[in-house]
Amino acid sequence: MSPQNSTPTPQQQADPQDELTPAADGSVEAPHAATGLDDAEGLFHVLVNAEEQYSLWPGAVPVPRGWDVVLESAPRAQCLAHIEAAWTDLRPLSLRQASGTTAG
Repeated sequence: MSPQNSTPTPQQQADPQDELTPAADGSVEAPHAATGLDDAEGLFHVLVNAEEQYSLWPGAVPVPRGWDVVLESAPRAQCLAHIEAAWTDLRPLSLRQASGTTAG
């Protein structure tokens, strides 16, 4: 950047690679990889919030405030099957209630 122009050019703006995290072996991983969401062999939780929205959550990561565990420490495939069976209407509860349909 020149002193006269404080706006970075596209070449000077942050490189998306800057947000990647180096792994212990020196390889570079995307930030979500550190959470274990891509770990096919890991254990996961299924969470639900007050709007009856579901989430797949890594078992080793603390559950965020506002979410409850409805299936704990299960394989990824089992968690995804649970979400698919339970979350049949993707609209938030408040929207379903406003439209007169509250089936989950």
